[in-house]
Amino acid sequence: MTERKMTALGGIRFVMGVGIALVVAAATAVAGEDRATWLEDVPGGVVVVLDANSADALIGLRRSDAFFVQAFCRDSARVTRLRRELDGRGLYGKICVDRWDGHEIPVIDNVVNVLVDEHGAATEAERLRVLVPGGIALTTSPQGPRTIRKPRPDAIDDWTHYLHGPDNNAVAEDTVVGPPGGVQWQADPKWTRHHDHMSSFSAMVSAGGRIFYILDEGSRASIFLPSHWALICRDAFNGKLLWKRAIPDWYTRFKGLKDGPADAPRRLAATEDDVFVTLDLHGPVVRLDARTGDIKATYAQTTGAEEILLDDGVLFVLIGPGSIGDGGRLVRPAEKRVLAAVSVDSGETLWTHEDVV
Repeated sequence: MTERKMTALGGIRFVMGVGIALVVAAATAVAGEDRATWLEDVPGGVVVVLDANSADALIGLRRSDAFFVQAFCRDSARVTRLRRELDGRGLYGKICVDRWDGHEIPVIDNVVNVLVDEHGAATEAERLRVLVPGGIALTTSPQGPRTIRKPRPDAIDDWTHYLHGPDNNAVAEDTVVGPPGGVQWQADPKWTRHHDHMSSFSAMVSAGGRIFYILDEGSRASIFLPSHWALICRDAFNGKLLWKRAIPDWYTRFKGLKDGPADAPRRLAATEDDVFVTLDLHGPVVRLDARTGDIKATYAQTTGAEEILLDDGVLFVLIGPGSIGDGGRLVRPAEKRVLAAVSVDSGETLWTHEDVV
């Protein structure tokens, strides 16, 4: 991969030389009249516009806080005008404008979710370079408007559970990943809350080009200040924050260093479309829309869930006897627990088994 200059987009810093090489064999093109549908299918991310001319058009592309819009212009006077118009509306920073030379798009590989190149300023190879796998480019051709989607290579794997998959075999089937050559993106916080207490980072999984993680966003000034746990979703390729859900009750932050809890990372699983998680220390498993974070289903019969596995449309949930307290226990008692199999779609309990775990 070619090293590229560092660029900051919407508070996310992208740096050169990341160790990812994505080989794109082909791109899918569709007719111009289908563009609106394709854009609606993008829940958020980084939008780059080449040769932008209208502040209103840029504002229209930022449909929610899940989007960051970066425009590039070859005309310095146009850059100044657009910056002033956006600043006057209180939107500069959420939408940014910079100058470019009309050749190489000044961002690193695989960070753009939507590229708007209505005037055909970039080559197709350059468009595909900057797009994330699954990203789209809106451009033109002699035959009229074109929408191009960059395919996702089969060599990229998801990591849907704590130990990769429901089989707990922590080995990815990914042949793209390799020794790191740099950093793709950075986002706050740069440091967690305290070295001598429980980690502020409880769990993380990835699926469908997104990462989902549970983090304590409480103040790093003192561990004695309150916790603010949240389930956070970001674009895996560029780090753009897509959505966040608060977790009001979670494990106590006063557990000791390297003292678990071992079941915390096992409370989160994901697919391309869904996220399964307990949004409360003592609560049931809920099914969230991976795109928006909205609740699609709550499996009330799993209240007290301590571990989650997902396989072939069935949730396997280990349900505790309610002895977890604030999660600060030093030893997990050998108590009777219930293993329940629940249909994801119907919510029906398929079977249960109770035993000492």
